[in-house]
Amino acid sequence: MLHVAGRLDWDTEGLVFCTSDGNFTHGIISPKKKEEKQYYVELALPLSGENISLLEAGIELDDGYTTMPAQVERVAENIILLTIHE
Repeated sequence: MLHVAGRLDWDTEGLVFCTSDGNFTHGIISPKKKEEKQYYVELALPLSGENISLLEAGIELDDGYTTMPAQVERVAENIILLTIHE
């Protein structure tokens, strides 16, 4: 049985793992493992300091779930490195 780790949306680039090792997949996608995932993000508009603070505190989603705090590093005006753990 193949297990998939990763996801690519329409306008993204990245890496998707396909493996038969379920323990490996669980280890890199489970929020309980707190593995860092870093994304290079090009934004249409600059991210405000207030929005960066919100990401770093955790965001409440529409379903009531609050994300774990993210790390945001501004690379350029419209580019950030976003590190999450879930």
